[in-house]
Amino acid sequence: MEEELKLIQENNIRYHWLGSFSHNKTKQLIAAANLVCITSRIEGGSNVLCESLAAKTPVITTNIPSLVATLGDNYPGYFSVGDTEKLANLLGKKAIETIFTKN
Repeated sequence: MEEELKLIQENNIRYHWLGSFSHNKTKQLIAAANLVCITSRIEGGSNVLCESLAAKTPVITTNIPSLVATLGDNYPGYFSVGDTEKLANLLGKKAIETIFTKN
């Protein structure tokens, strides 16, 4: 899988493969982040979501059933799979400051 991800990185300037991290290092990175973006198309991302919530790190995510079940129907940080315009709007600094507060 690592070779495939490195190939993707070579062909996509917006993607940067950082390698594998331990669970503790991953939790530290999530806690230090200003925002976590979960872009799952199908079930998945729940572990990242749980770690983000525990760290009080704001999350924007696709509105797939498993994540909606955790965050609720009215969570303001959803975007539909493939809706890059909505994702871009959520990533806008003003939107992040208005919708999410990291305590």
